[in-house]
Amino acid sequence: MNDSASSVKATPRTSHSADDASAKGTPPGSRAGVKETLRIDMPLANDHAKDSHTARLKQIMDEPALRSLFREFLRDMFCEENLSFWLDCQDFKKKFNTTSSTHTPGTAARNGVQAMEKHQSELLAMAYVVYNSELLCDVFECPLSTAYLAPASPAELNIEHSVRAELIHHVNAMNAEKEAILAKGGNEGQISPTLATQLQTLVRLYEKIQSYIYRLMATDSVPKFCKTERVSRTSSSWSRC
Repeated sequence: MNDSASSVKATPRTSHSADDASAKGTPPGSRAGVKETLRIDMPLANDHAKDSHTARLKQIMDEPALRSLFREFLRDMFCEENLSFWLDCQDFKKKFNTTSSTHTPGTAARNGVQAMEKHQSELLAMAYVVYNSELLCDVFECPLSTAYLAPASPAELNIEHSVRAELIHHVNAMNAEKEAILAKGGNEGQISPTLATQLQTLVRLYEKIQSYIYRLMATDSVPKFCKTERVSRTSSSWSRC
């Protein structure tokens, strides 16, 4: 990746692995807790299995204790990065959808523009971290543990070649735009209209990949997860999923 990305300020990210670990105060494998959370008394119909797995994955995501158990399972299956990426992408989208306006009746318009630029600059940093954290480690002296999308990144996702090629092409275009801004005397945090538009496109690409990863977990990981001894001994209905 081009060096232009080094001008982006890194934004600390919440550790979802730590969040899941903190949920272990409530035993995720306890019979009452899992039954209540997963509504395991609800029968499964074979023709609705896919929808049922999707619904159960949503329950897993919404319940920290159960999500911790699911993370342990994915780690054993060497695909923990799927869950980590999905959660990090959720954080990124929440920040992207957060309004950048700080206007109040007594606030100057110029301050609002500055706040918008700062917000977009932070978003750009987050986008690069999700793409490839090693890009920013040397620059900001704060090693980041995960990145998912660049070739040979620390937790590279298994996605279609065409999608990865499209993503690489788009990130390179963003780097070129960033270099052009600096070449024209712009500051490191400046976001041009072109770069702002490119960031929106990048968000849509991330959402596309996130949807694919979610479907993969629902159709592949959840059925295997609910057949594990720790879950199946809790309820026979989950062992039939």
